[in-house]
Amino acid sequence: MSKQIQTNEEIYLAPGIKGRNEKGKPVVIDEIYNKNLDPTDINDKVIIYEREVKEWFLNPALALVEQNSFNKAFIVLMICMSYFEGVEQYKTGVKSETKSKNVLKTLSK
Repeated sequence: MSKQIQTNEEIYLAPGIKGRNEKGKPVVIDEIYNKNLDPTDINDKVIIYEREVKEWFLNPALALVEQNSFNKAFIVLMICMSYFEGVEQYKTGVKSETKSKNVLKTLSK
């Protein structure tokens, strides 16, 4: 889930939250609330992560569920699994890097 700020380009870390590198230091701007965020501060990390998860995962899944269509159920399941995998990566500090099965096994422990 987590995006990394690149040296020579801007990147959206979450909807409305843009990151860039200025003179070797990460700069993150919340465009919605027009304020700077510190990507090394735990409270700002939570703001970034929460927006990322809600806007890229949970809200789209909810919109599909509200359509009440069985055909979309598998897509919702895939979104949910990505969400749980991402949470587990944050919790353990270990990236799945194509080893999703191993990361998801830790959820059952």
